[in-house]
Amino acid sequence: MLQTVRTLALPRKPIQPIHEHTDLAKRSAPLPPGMSPKKAHEVEQLSYLISNVISNTALRTSSIRHVVDAGAGQGHLARALSSPPHSLHVLALDSNTIQTDSAQRWDKRAQKDKSKKEAKKKAVPESASENVQIEDGRASQGSIRHSTVRITPETLPAIIDSWFRDGFSAPRPNEFGESEPIAPVLLVGLHACGSLTPSVLRSFISLNNRSPEPSAEGSLWKPAGLVIVGCCYNLMDSCDFPLSDHFKTQCPSLPALGHNHLQLAAQCPALWLSSPPERARFKLARRKAVFRALLGRTLERLVPSVSDAGRVVGRLNDAAYESWETFLTVVGTRLGVDLLNGQQFDFPSASVAAPAAATAGAVDTRSKDANLSYKLEILHVLRCLVGSLVEDLIVVDRYMYLLEECSALPFAAEDDERGMTGAGEWEVNVVNVFDQLTGSARNIALVVSPADFKGGEK
Repeated sequence: MLQTVRTLALPRKPIQPIHEHTDLAKRSAPLPPGMSPKKAHEVEQLSYLISNVISNTALRTSSIRHVVDAGAGQGHLARALSSPPHSLHVLALDSNTIQTDSAQRWDKRAQKDKSKKEAKKKAVPESASENVQIEDGRASQGSIRHSTVRITPETLPAIIDSWFRDGFSAPRPNEFGESEPIAPVLLVGLHACGSLTPSVLRSFISLNNRSPEPSAEGSLWKPAGLVIVGCCYNLMDSCDFPLSDHFKTQCPSLPALGHNHLQLAAQCPALWLSSPPERARFKLARRKAVFRALLGRTLERLVPSVSDAGRVVGRLNDAAYESWETFLTVVGTRLGVDLLNGQQFDFPSASVAAPAAATAGAVDTRSKDANLSYKLEILHVLRCLVGSLVEDLIVVDRYMYLLEECSALPFAAEDDERGMTGAGEWEVNVVNVFDQLTGSARNIALVVSPADFKGGEK
């Protein structure tokens, strides 16, 4: 089974750092405010992938100066993209007002820190200092506008239209001084949670089917590409898989992905043994799975009168899993029943190792609960290993969906001689943009761009 999992799994080796600052081992500058090393790696790596997409897209369309960040959260990616050297105009969208408010507070702090640094720079003559500088033909100062909205194919074009109409990001003349009434816009997302990623994919296709011609009431912009990394598969709606006709027609017996499947898709075996803290988290996760599995049998045996509805325990603090006795005490208190009842358990409190005597052919003297816990722990690990294939299945389905839908868009362009994936006017790539060993478990980006773009290894 393990060999089959290895054979079927998508490669997860990350692309080389696009920028030297994305290599955490070489980082000398302090981390941006509010960012962990993991988040800094993700923001910088994705920012420079986006920059590469923009640079190569310029071969096919006018330069991209506007970006929509879907699921912007605390706004870390938006701030990076609006700052030099990217200096883009960013519309940061999130469905949570608390997240939006927090992002705006971080914006103010970042601006305050920037002002302090600029005040210390005395070497630059005052006459050379301006609010907007030009570097390599690009304004060195971008902008951010935050908005709270639930992204759907219906709401996304409306909020972008409003962004342009309000004059936050007026289109600039191109390099020849000619007016460009239709501004190209790139859709991006860093760990777009749950069903947000499928919604952005549908929105991208829907936007491309809109008429590109501007009018008094028409659009001032057009979609120019997509760079998105999904996450939180356990929060997906059932209608979000499968998306592609290929999966629907070629795999008719494919079962629907239930809650347990999607929970497993969020696992990352590559991290389990990567560091002492990750080892401790993996050990705790195994213990939680075992204790929760044994709890149902314990309730049946000790308090059969408790109904299924009354057995909902909910989330517990990690301290509740210190030992089996502690776990039963906490659960019993929450359910209003005495699960210990003065009993003593011959049951280990941590992960159970394989009985040494059993491996030598001797009689195993462990209690039934101890042996069962060991088997449950092995089952949990095997399920998690298979769970990585569930994520791969979701990613491939989304990739196929984009290929199918983009192929129906006008102006087909393919380049088989260069080994590029032709998808109508667009090229669709799957890029391993993050290093999972930094803690970035969800490291796959879906990239849609004009066919001249080279995003990385597919």
